[in-house]
Amino acid sequence: METNMKNVILVPTDFSEICNNAIDQAVISAKHLKYSLILLHVINNDTREFLNKKYLHDEYISDKLKSQSEEIEKEHGIKVSYMVKEGSIFTMIGDAAAESGARMIFLGTHGKSGMQHITGSFALKVITSSPVPVIVTQERKMTSAFHQIVFAVTSDTGLQEKAQWAAFMAKEYNAKINIFQVNTTDPAIISATQKVQSYFEESKVQYSYLISVKESGFAEQAIEYATSVSADLIIIMTSPNNNFTKFLLSNIDESIIFNKSQIPVMCINPKKIRN
Repeated sequence: METNMKNVILVPTDFSEICNNAIDQAVISAKHLKYSLILLHVINNDTREFLNKKYLHDEYISDKLKSQSEEIEKEHGIKVSYMVKEGSIFTMIGDAAAESGARMIFLGTHGKSGMQHITGSFALKVITSSPVPVIVTQERKMTSAFHQIVFAVTSDTGLQEKAQWAAFMAKEYNAKINIFQVNTTDPAIISATQKVQSYFEESKVQYSYLISVKESGFAEQAIEYATSVSADLIIIMTSPNNNFTKFLLSNIDESIIFNKSQIPVMCINPKKIRN
């Protein structure tokens, strides 16, 4: 985990209902963690098209963000600020996170509604370009902080860093971690999972451990398991290429992110370890 992060949550918004839901969930976390909140809008071609169609100026975006920030501050008693960037959402969201020192991003994904269409491959590009964990939310409303976290294990890549984030979340939210490992004979995965359990014990976080019934269909089993334990967060990690220049999401990861149960998913890009 990065040490230069601040107690800040960043939420990109295009003012759609889905993005408002992401803001609502971020507010719950900000209040629980005593963090501040930053609302972000990236002015891109979609925004330009919307503004031109409505005969509006750029100030419309700033005024809307300011009004929303003040309303949240008044209602919830947390510090809220806002940022306006111009460019591609795929780079500007990550740049804003780095600039603000945000510890995490809440990202609402949706279909073709609102000014911008952060869905499908668009959302995946935002996730894999982020310098901090991204919590993906959908339409489902959440009314409380995280209590049950599913820690999905499909490989041994980056498990230690993923475990550090899981333990951080468990401690901050007083939540239980539910390890759900793919059914495998791979000694690397088995050994890595055992080390994760030892780390959770040393970290004094509550956890359980379960292996999937079969190796195939892991995403469906993971979602079914998460639903059965009333999970309100699933943690996954991307895989880097050899040079750590790109991060990749497997088909399993994508299925989990866009799960039909609409459980929020925390996506982590591993950091390169330098000797």
